[in-house]
Amino acid sequence: MKTHFITGSLLWGLTALLVHAAPFAWTGTTSGNWATGSNWDAGVPASATTTTLVFDNTSQLTTNNNISGGLALNSLTLTANSGKRVLNGNKLTFDGTAPTLTMMNTLGATSDDNTILNTLIQMNQTLSITGGVDFTHQLLFSTTAVFSGTGGLTWAGGIGFINATNIYNGPTLISAGMLGVSKDGAFGSSVGVTVQSGAALQLQEPAPTAGVSINKPLSPYQAQDWTAD
Repeated sequence: MKTHFITGSLLWGLTALLVHAAPFAWTGTTSGNWATGSNWDAGVPASATTTTLVFDNTSQLTTNNNISGGLALNSLTLTANSGKRVLNGNKLTFDGTAPTLTMMNTLGATSDDNTILNTLIQMNQTLSITGGVDFTHQLLFSTTAVFSGTGGLTWAGGIGFINATNIYNGPTLISAGMLGVSKDGAFGSSVGVTVQSGAALQLQEPAPTAGVSINKPLSPYQAQDWTAD
């Protein structure tokens, strides 16, 4: 199996924009369903460009976004205490000012304490994603977690992997950390992929005889090719 890493050298200045909005904090008191008010500290989250969700405990590690029509939100944060989570269910639409998806879980000491998203993800604005803190706490997007929308994708740090064939249109920037992909169409209709200095893009072949290609403008510093038996 071949694993390809692409690292970049472009230096960009990124300005963090903070949106102050009351978060909906997960409690998981009753079940794993998002549409149950008692599972949140402030009732069922309402779709809005300022809605923020926070998971800060290990209650109901497998949850289901069964909110009718999905949920529009500005940010989703899984803290260091969020545990090995699986998020299923309806679409998440990221919108508003500088939307973010952040995964910081550090709980668990096995070789597989990854957080998995199985939901559709629509990006109305460029979405900044921060992945896991290490290779045993990665942020993984399954084959059903298809990225769509007019917004772009910025991988802002951490470790993660995208396994879907995506259909979003905006630019792709890997500014820090490492992002892995396993499908030719991982970057959808993105106008190009930029890998900055210190960041890495991993192309993981799904099978020894299969390859992964980006098929769009790529701005890396250098490419390295490792072959593993």
